[in-house]
Amino acid sequence: MSLAQKYDLEQHRICQSIGDEQTVMDAGLGNVATLLIFLRLMSDQKILPTTTLIVTDELLKHDKRTSLFSVNEKVNARQLLNLMLATSEPIVALAICQMVREQTARKMSSWYRSLPGYESLKGALANQTGRVRQTVKQTYSGQDLITLGILLSNLPSEDLDLLHQTDVVQHEKYFYASTMLVKKGQLLGGYFWGQNGDSAIAFDRRYLYVVLGATSSYDREVVLSQLVHQKTTVLQNGDSDYATPQLAVRAKEPTIAIIGDVYPGEFYTARRQKRNRWDPLATQGYNYTFEKLQSYLQQTDLNIFNMESALVNDLKPELFIPSKKVVSFHVFQKLTAFDLAYYVLRL
Repeated sequence: MSLAQKYDLEQHRICQSIGDEQTVMDAGLGNVATLLIFLRLMSDQKILPTTTLIVTDELLKHDKRTSLFSVNEKVNARQLLNLMLATSEPIVALAICQMVREQTARKMSSWYRSLPGYESLKGALANQTGRVRQTVKQTYSGQDLITLGILLSNLPSEDLDLLHQTDVVQHEKYFYASTMLVKKGQLLGGYFWGQNGDSAIAFDRRYLYVVLGATSSYDREVVLSQLVHQKTTVLQNGDSDYATPQLAVRAKEPTIAIIGDVYPGEFYTARRQKRNRWDPLATQGYNYTFEKLQSYLQQTDLNIFNMESALVNDLKPELFIPSKKVVSFHVFQKLTAFDLAYYVLRL
């Protein structure tokens, strides 16, 4: 189940809804509330952008995979804010909580209880990171996101503007919140998080937008775009309504299409199948990548794209060049080559 809603901040009502309004996520919103409290404390100057935190061994025990911080590293509040927006990693939320406790002598849970509407939200605030806990059931709905979104929208404009940050570099690594709608100016800012980027709270000058339960960050972007442009098409699982029914090329001179990055997605298919999540490659086949662009690509004289992966016949480790890359993208040659030829290359 998934849900996306558009809320009018002037008329105080939901003006558009796409999806199932009964959608409930089995996770918490501690990460969102932590971000909100942090922004409010910075707005009240109880925490300054230059306020620093020294990362401790005790804090790093909670970080098993990201290596975002090192022991005794000094990080300031603005760094933590940008990292939270770009990564939404639990370790960043915990670092924010530690800074808040050091600067205000209050635990984050105490600050939660000061939030307007806390009673309706507390079922989603069992921890400060939003992570699923086996011992405590947490859930949140579209209305919970709207409640927190309204509280965010009440921040002074100069503080709300901080939510336009979607990327950051930390320890020479680049982190990105997977949204182009802010970069393109279609949204003024927001917070994008969740498994595969399934949730969002975003803003423009008048409206608040919330999404929960999207199957991927791409589907989240599609449905947000539909709300921004007041389209009412319901997003079907796996369909892209960015595409128009017919992309026509009209030119007397030879035409070239520069497509960008292309990757059918075996790496992500394997991950989604382990989690029992919907995957286009597994359910729609290899032609899914190109079929909706076929009418456009076959009218051009030359198509140029960046193939993001190597064509391989098997996945023997000795076939991969050792490198520092965590992920090595691949596609299976026999399956992919046919679709490249049929849809794109016109061999």
